Amino acid sequence: MHAKPYLIGACLVIAAITLIGCGGPPGEHIVAKVGEKEISLGDFNIAHTSISVFNRPPLLTYEDKEKFLNILINKELLMDEARARNLDEDPGVVAQRELYELEYGLRALYKEVVDTGLEITGAEVEAYYKKSRSRVRARHILVATAETAQDLRRRIVEDGEDFATLAREFSIDEKSGPAGGDLGFIDSAKDPAILVQVAAGLEIDEVSNVVGSRQGYHVIQTIHRNEPSMDEFEQQRPVCAAELRNQKRGRRWNDYLQDQLAVNQVKFDDDVIAEINGLLPERGDVNPGWRETISKELRAKTLCTYKDGEWTVGKLLASYSPESGKGIPVQTPGGAWIMRAIEAVILNKTNLAEAVNRGILEQDNVARNIRKRVQERMLDILHTEIVQDVVVEEDSIRSSYERVKDDLKVGDTVRFCLISLLDNAKIQEARKRILGGESFEELALEYNVGPILEKEGMIGPATRDKISVEDLQIQLFDQLEPGEMTTVVTAATGGFLMAKLLEKNAGHNLTYEEAYEEIRLALLENNKNSLLNDWLETKRDEVGVKIFPEVLNLLSEGEDQELGAS
Repeated sequence: MHAKPYLIGACLVIAAITLIGCGGPPGEHIVAKVGEKEISLGDFNIAHTSISVFNRPPLLTYEDKEKFLNILINKELLMDEARARNLDEDPGVVAQRELYELEYGLRALYKEVVDTGLEITGAEVEAYYKKSRSRVRARHILVATAETAQDLRRRIVEDGEDFATLAREFSIDEKSGPAGGDLGFIDSAKDPAILVQVAAGLEIDEVSNVVGSRQGYHVIQTIHRNEPSMDEFEQQRPVCAAELRNQKRGRRWNDYLQDQLAVNQVKFDDDVIAEINGLLPERGDVNPGWRETISKELRAKTLCTYKDGEWTVGKLLASYSPESGKGIPVQTPGGAWIMRAIEAVILNKTNLAEAVNRGILEQDNVARNIRKRVQERMLDILHTEIVQDVVVEEDSIRSSYERVKDDLKVGDTVRFCLISLLDNAKIQEARKRILGGESFEELALEYNVGPILEKEGMIGPATRDKISVEDLQIQLFDQLEPGEMTTVVTAATGGFLMAKLLEKNAGHNLTYEEAYEEIRLALLENNKNSLLNDWLETKRDEVGVKIFPEVLNLLSEGEDQELGAS
């Protein structure tokens, strides 16, 4: 059976479409029938506009419209088959649906919480300009828990205790704490955005509410401000209005989350947190050996209690195991990472329940997005089941290679060992040690972190276009010989790089062995598409598909919105 042209590549666009439900109200223009189901121009229009403007196929000609309509028909056939196979009850699909409900439910809840009744006046914008465009000197106290931060704020605001004294005693910010929390004149280029935003909005000597960030919880006080000139206010007014709105939204959401933590009666055991935090790996350390240091007794200890239960050390480690896909725990000042991770789980559960109570998951845009993502997951599974037996014969790979081998070329390649650091002084230190006779490869293991360390610093073989830093590219390909080392170069991200060239190979035509896997995968994908198209063609014949060209011809780029609503 040969695939018809209208089926080729249909699956590439299908996943982007949300079907609202075939069949409109009586009298609506029906453009196609799939068995007993009807697709109206309204359905057509909704499906087309649900695709992002950058990926939306054009509807300039009748052929364009027919091609898109056939994609809708194919998706209807595939979804019918997916439901017939009970894929909507597949455990993986059910789990994904729960994640989508959390994702879209929390997005909508956030907007409802922060935007309801939010107003920005002209006087507020002008006041915000004066504060935000001034130079602000501030200080803060950073602690690991919201409870501790609330207590310190109370001691400052209600009991009149000295801010700087409390900062020296309690702040876990190793830089500002000993200086009484003094941050100096702060700006967004050097300090966390939340500190800049909050400090800019405070009056002199005013103490902020407790503010959460990735570092922990802050109590902030503005102690000096240099006022800006008003010459640029009118030009800056719309920007300031947008910034002020976002700042108010952020404060509302932060206050809402603090209220939810209080309602959940979240309490941490500082001693257990300190004990486990000291055993966690530092950020960037990928050695899993630290888990062996966590005893059975420690795993049983309680890190946190809350209204509906507790979190033990063992539960935390199970939630952030390599199998969970969430990464691994990391050591942070005061155990802030541990507390933020637990709070996030508790708040997600609470906020999803709140979204359900408010009927947010039933809202059209939320329900549509969840349905679309679930359909994508079901179609992925169905596609895998349909094409699971597809194979590629060795003879096909060989004959394909013989046809195109003259065009299969690879450019010059290099293989090198890389040291990548954010600190220029540190990479210069490494370079000095290498020039002093130490091994580049051994120092790569000592200095690198993260993914580069996982590869032991080894990169390649890489073609010229795979090396984005031009200075590094020129040195490796044009100036150095194997065994030689590059200078320290600056990456676009602001970090610093240094490499030792290990191997340089001239470009050549790919051998059969080198091209084998790429050709095999291309043929496999082609065979899968062919089988899927044959399956769709058979289904169309079985179910019965009818297109009404006279109705489809009514649709034009300028009329689709109006006809879709008829």
